[in-house]
Formats: sequence, structure tokens, C-alpha cells
Amino acid sequence: MNNRLPISLCMIVRDEALFLEQCLASVSSVVSEMIIVDTGSTDRSVDIARAYGATVVHMEWQSDFAAARNESLRHAAQPWVLIMDADEQWVEGQQSRLFSLLEASDGVYGFEVEIKSLLGRSGEDSVTDSACRIFRNDARIRFKGRIHEEAATSILALGASTLRASGLQLLNYGYLDHIVKRKNKSERNFQLIKEALMQEPDNRILLYALGTEYFQLGDYDAAVRILEPLLDELPTEAGYASDVFLKTIFALREKGELHQAVEKVEEGVSRYPGFADLQELKAVLLMDLGRDDEALGVLTNISRSREYTSVSGAGTYRSSYLTGVVYERKGEGKHACEAYEKAVEANPDYVPAWQRWIPLAVCSGELAQVERWIGKRGLTEKAQQVVLQQMLDMQQSVWVLKQKCWLQEAFSKMPWAEAILLAQLGERRVAARLLEPWHTHQDMAAEIGIYLQALCSDAAGRGQLRSGDPDRSVAMEDARWMGKQAEAFIRLGAWAGFGAWLPEVKEPSAVLVQLSPSARIGLLLAPLSVRRQLYSWLQEQKEVDREMRERTAASEQAYLNRTSEHEPDTARLEVDSSDRAVPTVQLFMRLALRASFKEKEAGLDLPSYEQETARILKYKPASSIEAAQYGWNALELFMKQNPQRTEDRFQAAAQLMLL
Repeated sequence: MNNRLPISLCMIVRDEALFLEQCLASVSSVVSEMIIVDTGSTDRSVDIARAYGATVVHMEWQSDFAAARNESLRHAAQPWVLIMDADEQWVEGQQSRLFSLLEASDGVYGFEVEIKSLLGRSGEDSVTDSACRIFRNDARIRFKGRIHEEAATSILALGASTLRASGLQLLNYGYLDHIVKRKNKSERNFQLIKEALMQEPDNRILLYALGTEYFQLGDYDAAVRILEPLLDELPTEAGYASDVFLKTIFALREKGELHQAVEKVEEGVSRYPGFADLQELKAVLLMDLGRDDEALGVLTNISRSREYTSVSGAGTYRSSYLTGVVYERKGEGKHACEAYEKAVEANPDYVPAWQRWIPLAVCSGELAQVERWIGKRGLTEKAQQVVLQQMLDMQQSVWVLKQKCWLQEAFSKMPWAEAILLAQLGERRVAARLLEPWHTHQDMAAEIGIYLQALCSDAAGRGQLRSGDPDRSVAMEDARWMGKQAEAFIRLGAWAGFGAWLPEVKEPSAVLVQLSPSARIGLLLAPLSVRRQLYSWLQEQKEVDREMRERTAASEQAYLNRTSEHEPDTARLEVDSSDRAVPTVQLFMRLALRASFKEKEAGLDLPSYEQETARILKYKPASSIEAAQYGWNALELFMKQNPQRTEDRFQAAAQLMLL
């Protein structure tokens, strides 16, 4: 039985062999014919299209997407048309809904389809937009626009109610990092947009497209120059106006022009009250300004409408995650854990929430909450890997053994995890034997090599014979691997090797700053000799002391008064550089290590915990903005708790490592 619908699939392609087959396969049982306009492919695109029974039309590329689209429409024979790109897929299970829409389509000429574009390395994030992709095969409906072509305008010209939402969805793979890099669309887009602007210099859609290209390339100065003037020109109901606001405000923030960004975001939220992405950006700007309570108010009252192009999680799990970050900055670990739990309830695969929840739960005594969650819901494969790695970082081998039944997929995907667990339990020789076969694995050789080197160094540090091939060691000069090397020692509990390795590192404090929060917590379980060694090194960071003392109240004014794009780069760097966080991290790590010493371990040669606290608090930035950003406010709250018991002191030390 043929269940295909009276639809012509119309596409334009050029060298799309990478995706074309999966695109056509996804929709071949839905449409009655396929029309593909090829504009000059040199790969297998034409052969793939013909293998699926498509009619292939050859057309010379005219630097005009609308012209190519309209050529495909000219060959369509079915009463309805479906428009797709080669890097898109029809979502399975929608055929009956589409049939119902077409059956009850009196007076309707077109349907909007949701396009979910996957982002990042493997689609961990996404943006959902809507576009008219299904419409009647009517000569009055044609595409317009040399680039970012659209047919909705010609459909709406036929009547106000001629275009409807469909609830159907397409998946787009073309914005994954490796695909964007491979296709190099920006160069092509710039050329097309600039050619079109020569003919229509005041075309707002083209200006928006040009600003968007600059934005995506990270050229925020150029993006603001083009997009900001459009804010006052575009009517609120323009479909892309909300995105102009979002991109302009984000670019202003990246430039450090916070005052202007806040002014614009207030206007944008007023005009688009259901735009969750814009509300989240407002909360982030308030956090930038140290106004955490106001940011929390925004995040807990977000309203969300599906009418806007939105990043995945906006108004749901991403907002819960940001709420957790604010609570952490306020020193409220219990509330932060609750917010992260809410985030993973909405999206069990949301890695950032797991990365903050697990270490915070360990060091704030809320681990039972995580265990209850796992017992009720289990863990996805992605979550298992994050949880397992962090628990190993924090030397939680007993917990891992207890919860191992919930971590089976992670152990199978991370075969070296079993070896790390055994190493933590003291079985280092067995761990090395388990790791050996993976040292020649194409994808794992470098990482396994680091673990084996750490085990060899540890054996040598404890006076045992080295095992393994000395040629496998990773070059110490390779800064890219220094942090990984340190984390391998910590994860394995190879403290003898770690103590022997650190003196070979020119700037150990700089390496320590690169560690993940969970690995920093793992440092607190190092033997006393290693912790004292680290503490002494961090005490000797005179450059850190000097830099911290130079921070004055003037830095806050410099931060707030930057409203001109012509301000000297030196002033911009003075307040923008992420390096400003590095001295703070070193000071907090120093205090955390001091908190980890029992008083009898500290001896007479070290300042007391209270003395160290008072000394470090002297370096609190005069700027309230920096104090909030870098965790000083939370630090003061911890200090007021003044933990006395050893277990309380360790919890406080671990929380300091997270700041």
C-alpha cells in the first residue's frame, strides 16, 4: 500500500553527498515525488538523488537562492510542496499529522514547520526556529531574497489567515561545529549579502543577515554597528526583531558595554515578554553587575513563549542551572543543589548541571539527595560518564562501588575507569596491566599514556621499579597536557608521583588553576606532605599579592563607565581579562588547603586558619562587581560559619575549591 502524500519535495543542492542520502531516506516514504535542482555538484550528490528516484534539474548558479528555489517549484507536479535542505531530516512519525493538516486545509496556503538546528560538537544544544516549508503548488507562491530566501510573504499576500503553524518538525545538522568549519558558509554568505546590499542598501532583512554573519564570527564591534541601528527601525511584530535585540545585547555584553546592554535588555523584555532567552540574558547582565538578588528574581519568574526562536533549555533547565549558579555565588549550597536537581529533572543529559551539582553535593553534605535522585530515575549514559569521572576525581571510590549498578554504561564506555578505581584502592600494578592494552588504541592512546606515565612516576616515587616504556611519556613542555597530567595523578591517587612531578613544573600554581573543580577537591585528600608543599608554593606567589593589592575602587568605575567603543584597548583589557580570576582562584585554593590541615598537622610554622582567612580577605576587590563575580561574597559567608570540627572544616575547604 502506498501511503505517500500528494507532495513534491523540492530541494537545491551542491556537493551535499555528506548529508543528502540520510535526508532523502527520511522523507522518501512521505512524498510522492522529489525535485532536486543541482547547481554544480562535483561529488556524488546527483547519483544519490537519482538512486532515490529524484528528478534532477541542472542549473547554473546565479548567486541567488530564491531563483534556484523557484526553478525547483517550476518542475513540481503535486498539489503541495515540501521544502528541505540537504542537511535536514524529516522527523519520523509525523506522516499521519501531515495527512490530517492537508485534509483540513480549506483556505490555508502554507504551513510553518519547526526547524530544530543542532549545535556544538554533537548536538548537545539546539536552536528552534519556524519557517514556512509546506505550501500549495500555486504559481502565486514564490520565493524572494537572494539569501535567506522565504515564501511566506507571497503566501500572506493571499490573505491574513493563509499561513498556519503545523506542529511538524525538521532536524538540521548543518550548524554542528565540524560542519560549519567544513562548509565555510560565512565567506559565501558575505559575498551574497554584500552583492544584494549594493542593489538595496536600506534593506533591513539584508542588514540583519549581515549583522548575524558578523555575530556568528565573533566580530561583535561590526555586529553592533549594523544591528543596533535596526532596533528603533523594526516594528515589534517583525519576525526577526526579537533576535536583533538578543544578538545586539549579547554583542554589547561581549564588548563590555554593560550600561547600554542593560538599557537595551529592559526595552527588549518589555517588547517581547515571553522571550525566555532575553530574560536569561538580563539575569546574566545583572550577575555581571553583582546584582545577584535581582538576577535571581528574573530567573525565578521567567515566562516562555514558543513563538520565538529559542535556544534549547531557555526558560527551563538552562534557567534552573543559572539559578543554581546565582545561589552558589550567594553561598547558599543547599538551594544551589536544588536548582541543579531541577535542571537535570528537565534534561537528564544536561552536563553543566551535573558538573556543578555533583562536587557541590559532595562538599556540602547533600550527596544523599543525589543518591535518591539516581535511585528513582537512574542515569543516562552521558550523565553516568560525568558522575563517574567527577566521583573518581574526588576519590569517592567507596561511593562508586556502592552505586556501580547505576554506572555500568559509563564503565563500558570508559574502560580505563575500572583501572582508576583499582588504583585508588591500592591495586596500582593491576591498574597498569588493565591500562596497557589501551595504550595503542587510536582514540585513547594519548589519555591512557598519561595515566600509565603517572603510575610509573608514582612507582618510582615510592622506591619501586618503573614499569612500562619510558618513551610513552608526554612532553612536559606541552602546556596543553599539563593540566591533564596533574588531574591523572589526582584521579589515580598517585601522590608519590605527583609530589615528584610538581618540582619539575615551572609554575605549579598556574597548573593547579587549570584543574576542574572536582579535581581541586581531590587535592584535599592528598597526603599531608603534598598538601603542605602545595600550600607553601601558593604562599610564595608574590605576584598574586601585588596584583590583588592593586585593585582599587577605581576598577569598579572603569567597569561601569565603559560606554564607548572607541575606548582604548588597555582600559578594556584592564577590567575584561579572564586572567583577573586567576589570582582569586589561587588565594581560595591556598585557604582551602589551610582549612584541610588539622591544627596538630599545621604546627607552629603556619598561620592559623583564622589568620589565613583575615590575610586573604584583605585582598577582597573594592569593586562590588568583581566581588560577586569571583566568589568573594560567598567566601565571606563561609568565613562567618567558622567551622571548628574536622569534618566541617573539610566541607568548608571543599566548598572553597569550588569558588
